[in-house]
Amino acid sequence: MSYPSEDALQRAIDATLSGTSARKASAIYGVAKSTLLDRLRGKQPKKIAQSRHQRLSPYQETRLVDWILAQGALGFPPTHAQIRLFAQRIINLAGDTQPLGRHWMDGFLARNPSVKTIRGKAMDNKRVNGATTENIQAFFHRLNHPTIKSISQRNRWKMDETGLMQAQRGNGLVVGISSRKKILMKGFDSREWVTIIECISATGESIRPLVIFRGKTLQQQHYPDNNLEDYASWDFEPSDNGWTSNEIALKWLKRSFLPGTARDPPEPRLLIMDGHGSHQTDEFMWECFQNDVFALYLPAHTSHVLQPLDLSVFGVVKAIYRREVGNAALEDDTTPYGKEKFLSCYKIARETALAPRTVRNGWQATGLWPVNSAKPLMSPLLLENRNKALSTPQPQPIIATDTSYSWPGLKPLVTPQKSGDIQTLLSDVKGQLTEGSTTARLLFRKTGKSLDMKNMLIANLQAEVAVLRARNADKILKRKRVEVEDPNNRFATIEDIMRAKRQMIDISEESAEEEDEDDTDIEDEIVVAG
Repeated sequence: MSYPSEDALQRAIDATLSGTSARKASAIYGVAKSTLLDRLRGKQPKKIAQSRHQRLSPYQETRLVDWILAQGALGFPPTHAQIRLFAQRIINLAGDTQPLGRHWMDGFLARNPSVKTIRGKAMDNKRVNGATTENIQAFFHRLNHPTIKSISQRNRWKMDETGLMQAQRGNGLVVGISSRKKILMKGFDSREWVTIIECISATGESIRPLVIFRGKTLQQQHYPDNNLEDYASWDFEPSDNGWTSNEIALKWLKRSFLPGTARDPPEPRLLIMDGHGSHQTDEFMWECFQNDVFALYLPAHTSHVLQPLDLSVFGVVKAIYRREVGNAALEDDTTPYGKEKFLSCYKIARETALAPRTVRNGWQATGLWPVNSAKPLMSPLLLENRNKALSTPQPQPIIATDTSYSWPGLKPLVTPQKSGDIQTLLSDVKGQLTEGSTTARLLFRKTGKSLDMKNMLIANLQAEVAVLRARNADKILKRKRVEVEDPNNRFATIEDIMRAKRQMIDISEESAEEEDEDDTDIEDEIVVAG
């Protein structure tokens, strides 16, 4: 027979105390008769009996689990180190100054299956706040406008930019000497940034990409000498910083998008974009209007749930591109990695990542085609969905009555909150405290739980005080001093900075002594070096 649940055991105990025989009660609730008799004689459940060997009591661990779940729902799940720190503070309040064991975290997770170690994914705070149900529903309301709904699948387009470092190779598994845990991988020196604009349709098509190189001009040595015709359907543009601009966006619209998506006879087109300023200029909008192109903008910071290129294409592009950079380094690590090698690596990545099936999967995953708002609304990347999966833990009441172990002639025990409560308990159970009795164990467990609750409360308050102190420190206005470096000295030293701080203190003290005089400007230059 499998080990019975605690609930079944308690029901069997209640039935036996009400007059049912132990044999019949064990049969009704599916518990072993010997286990039932042991519990009736005062034997404790295994979890309670062994709890005295734990560093944290069951109550404290329960409250710690509640805190972990709440932090996860808020988007700030704690690490192993943070949980250990919090647990260490709790036991320190009880006078236990010994550090937690190496395997304490393993035992904690085993005893509390409602939490486990999972991989965290960092997400920008703006994305968390931007990707809300309200914003997504408002976007799909626009997408369901009758004029937009009438646009066919092949005329729905999505454009986006992505950036790559010219010589950025990826980290991954390699084969090396068995005595080492890690091995360094040699790469190229180039770290120049390149921006690529891609545009895909709901049918899986893609138009010619626009590659934006950093520089004033485009030069012939940037391109390969052989197979140059492979790039005949690509567009190139120089930029001072390697990023897009208002002028470049307008050029892309006129030279790439409009001719690349034109139909004969003309049909209305939908162009979905992010809200970058270069896509919202008067000239850009006017060009769209003249060519019967409807511009629809994604809500801010929602590309991780509404951008097909982000969900299905760009991740594959970057993975294959970095792999190709590694292959290029393996073949020849002496030749500088320039724009020519970048183009050859990106070409291979693009051919694989922009396969029609991959593109269509991106549209389907975002719910943009077929139009289905449930797709992004049910996305695990929405923090709201993670919160719904977790019921926010309710604070446990400070005064708790335990009726699980009520016995004939003994009223339910209440967890004491002060010394007077303990005296009341002693008077209630007077005459029933014998060595090893269930009543005695329950009384002392209640007393211990009271101390645990107080320690948890103190630990929570200490954590809140630490947060408030940190916030207060950030709000304290500090006087700004310009630390000017002597042109004869290349670096300012620690001694120079300390001298500057002493000068600041002296000026502040002099200013305080001259309160009755006009306010003096103490923001004079303090030279750090020289």
